[in-house]
Amino acid sequence: MASYVFRYFNTIGYGETTRLLLTAAKVEWTEEHPEWPQEKPNQPFGRLPVLIERSIDGSPDLVLS
Repeated sequence: MASYVFRYFNTIGYGETTRLLLTAAKVEWTEEHPEWPQEKPNQPFGRLPVLIERSIDGSPDLVLS
């Protein structure tokens, strides 16, 4: 089964709907709070929020922003 990594600021905002949906779906997910703006160049699209779906082997299958 896939797992998810959600990257966003530690605040209620655009990311709250995603947090609620992941929790309601009862899927395995973790949350990361990147240091901003230092981590901006390391994000897949240079912005937040980011949702990464990882396959069983840990490789990213899908990245959304």
